[in-house]
Amino acid sequence: MKRLSFSAIFSLIALLLFQQPLFAQVVELDASLPKTDNYIFVVTDAGRNGSFDQRTIGDVMGRYADSLGVEFVLNCGDMFHYDGVQSLQDPLFMTNYELIYRAGELQCPWCGLLGNHEYRGSTAAVMDFTNVALRWNVPSSYYGKTIQ
Repeated sequence: MKRLSFSAIFSLIALLLFQQPLFAQVVELDASLPKTDNYIFVVTDAGRNGSFDQRTIGDVMGRYADSLGVEFVLNCGDMFHYDGVQSLQDPLFMTNYELIYRAGELQCPWCGLLGNHEYRGSTAAVMDFTNVALRWNVPSSYYGKTIQ
């Protein structure tokens, strides 16, 4: 099992938790990020149907992922604002996820948790999307995962 350095995790958490218009102004990669073999992205409230600079944030995430070699993305919930998805055919899967986080290096595994917005819709559809999308991984409401 790979271990991530605290500084690597903290840098990316701090970077991605500030998903506001201010973050969208980041255009250059921060050369001060420590070089390591193990990077993950941690995101939450990342599904805004393209609003709140979500598309720009997805592009910046893609550039960082390309530069750093991100191994996986931990989605801490609320990918489908405001009322979750209603079925596997819900367009929010495309407009909040597939079309936003489209960069090549973001095609890595996305391990997800259900947030309160997912519970407003069909949690079964969010979990069933695991069987449809290659990188989406939400196998159940509660699960453990070992990353090697």
